[in-house]
Parts: sequence; C-alpha cells; structure tokens
Amino acid sequence: MKPTLLVALFVTSFSFLARAQVNTGSIVVFELTNQRDRFIAAADSRAVFKSKLAEDNHCKIAGFREQFVFAITGAASYPSGVRDRAPSWDGIKEAGKVIRLHGLNKPQSAETRVNTVADMWGRKLKNDWQDLYRWHRDIVEESAKRGKGTLTTGIFATAVNGEIAVAVRSIDLTKEKVVVAAPKDKCEIGLCASGLTDIFKEYVDKASQRAKDEAELWSLSQRPDTEMRWLIRLVDLTIEYDLTHQVGGKIDVIELWKDGSIHWIQRKPECPEKQN
Repeated sequence: MKPTLLVALFVTSFSFLARAQVNTGSIVVFELTNQRDRFIAAADSRAVFKSKLAEDNHCKIAGFREQFVFAITGAASYPSGVRDRAPSWDGIKEAGKVIRLHGLNKPQSAETRVNTVADMWGRKLKNDWQDLYRWHRDIVEESAKRGKGTLTTGIFATAVNGEIAVAVRSIDLTKEKVVVAAPKDKCEIGLCASGLTDIFKEYVDKASQRAKDEAELWSLSQRPDTEMRWLIRLVDLTIEYDLTHQVGGKIDVIELWKDGSIHWIQRKPECPEKQN
C-alpha cells in the first residue's frame, strides 16, 4: 500500500471514530434500606470521552411509570459516527424498552420482576457491546481498562405489593469475550456503590483518618434524613477526592417507596421526571 493512501485511510477512519465514542466514568451510590421501605440512588453527572472535554450534564438515573428505578455506571451509551458500522445504543433507553415490554407482567413477585428485566437488559447490552467489539476492538478494550474489566453496570429496583427488590447486572470483557455478570458482592440490600468506588470504600470502611473524622461527624447527626444525606455525601466525597477526574457535576437523587411511588430529591433540568 502506498504511504499516501495509508494516510488517507487513517484520516478517513479517524474522522468518524472521533465522533463515535463511548462515554464513561461515574459513581452511583444506592441503598435498599434495612426496613426495606425505600430504595435510594444518587449519581454524579459527568461523562468522559477520549478526545473531547468531559460533560457534566448527563443523566445516570431514571424513573419509569412502571414503578421501576434504573441507574447506570461505566459506559452508558455509544453514539455511532458517520459511516460507522457499529450501531448506536443507549443503556437507559434499552432499560426503558425492556421495562415497558416486561415490567408489568403479572402475577410476579418484586424479585421475579426485577430479575427478569435485569436479565433481558443484560442480554441486550451484551449484544450491543459484541457488535461494538467486532468493529472497534480498541474502543471496547479501552473502556474495559477504565472499568477494571467492567464495561457497563445497570442497577434496577422495583416495587410490587409493598415489596422492593433490587437487581444488578454488569457487562464485562473477560478473556476477549463479552459476558453478563451478577455483582460479586451480591449488593442488593444496604449501602452499595457502582462505578468508581475507591473513595466510597475508603469512607464506608473508615480506612483513613479523614474517613474516621467524617464518620464521627455523621454519628452526631440526629436528623431523620441522615441516611439519605450520607448517601449523597458519599457521591460528593467521590467527586472531591477521586483522582481520575471521571466524576463530577451536580448530584441527582431519587427514591422508590414500597408503595411504588417515585420521588426525586434532587434532579437536573436535563433529566426527565419520568421516562416515556
């Protein structure tokens, strides 16, 4: 191949790949309370791209009319570029499609319903990532490197007959193969996190002096909303101290109650109150 032709092909390829990038980075802290009466999720707003500035206006939490709450970490979407053979996909939109088709199947317990939806979403995202891996191996491998093997994680919660259930699925790249996995820590009740969790673990485990000092301050709080405020604080601490700079922006917070009602505690204008 002549050098001039090689350069032309490289420039042409780069012209659409630069516009077709996976957006990564995030922290979602979530909790099914010990009383099992509420599911709470809080997330940052930053999306990080390979060759352009980070954006702090992304929605990583969604509420659905079918009494579902969904949150996503890692690579949340892939917008195809011009002449790109890999199809576009969006993790929140895919969750909405699955929820609308199967979220209200009856009779179902909350646990059956949430796991059915999570499994179907996981299969769909796996196929999306496989298509992307076929055409853009480098993009997928870079995303896996950022996520320490995990490409995308979806967190689902639903309420049925006064019962809340949670399911988590991740799409991983393992030995050059895209797979669906359940979380290793089985984090479906109590305080949990997904995404960039190093700071979260430091403060929850009180693994440093600054974490111990923070815990002492919160132990003195007697406010009824301390549980929710601590969850938000953990996202805020991640934004402040995470060295990757892949988290940032405003914090969105949502609650799902056991009666199926969904309440936003904090929400950016860019994020719809309920997904269609």
